[in-house]
Amino acid sequence: RMAQQLIKEACQVARHSGEKNLVRKTEIAQCVFLLWGGRIAEAIRKWDMTVGHLDDLSFLDEDDLHYYAALGWAYGTCGYTARGIGLCEAALEKARRIKNDELRCYINMMAGMVLFEARRFDEGAAYFERILTYPEDAPGGFPLRQAHHAMALIAYRAGRLPEAFEHLKKGFDYSQRFGWFHHRAPW
Repeated sequence: RMAQQLIKEACQVARHSGEKNLVRKTEIAQCVFLLWGGRIAEAIRKWDMTVGHLDDLSFLDEDDLHYYAALGWAYGTCGYTARGIGLCEAALEKARRIKNDELRCYINMMAGMVLFEARRFDEGAAYFERILTYPEDAPGGFPLRQAHHAMALIAYRAGRLPEAFEHLKKGFDYSQRFGWFHHRAPW
C-alpha cells in the first residue's frame, strides 16, 4: 500500500511539473507496479489511458525498455497478442540501435512469452532461439532459463525427448543457480 501511494504521489508531482518525459516515466512506473503486483488487466488499462498511444520511444532509456517489454507481455497475457508483440518489437528495435545485448535478450524473452501465451509456439521459438545464440554471459540467467524451458517444450512437442530433457535440465540449472523456483509461464 505504501509503495502504491508513493508512486501515485510521484505521478502527481510529475504532472504538476509539466515535464512530459517525467510524466511518461512515472506513468510507466505505475503500470509496472500494477503489473508485478498481479493486477495485469489494470496495468494495461492504465497504460492505454496514459501512454499507450505513443509511437515515439525516444524518451525511454535502457531501464524503461525492460518495462516496455514487460507491458508487452502483459498485453499478451490478457489476449492482446498483436499489441504485446508490437510493444516488444518497438523496444527491441531501440535496443538494437543502442547495441545492448542483455536488453535484447530480455526483450526477445518477453516477445517469445507473448507468443507462447497465445499458443503460437513455433513463432515464439524464434525469439527464444535468438537468446541462445548469444555468448552465455550476455543474456543473463533469467532469459536463459526461460529460453531453455521454452525450447524444451518445442523439442517435446516435436517428439525429441532427449533434446527436451537437456533443455529442461539447463533451465533448472539456472533456476537453482539463481534461486528462482517460481515460473510465471504455465506452458
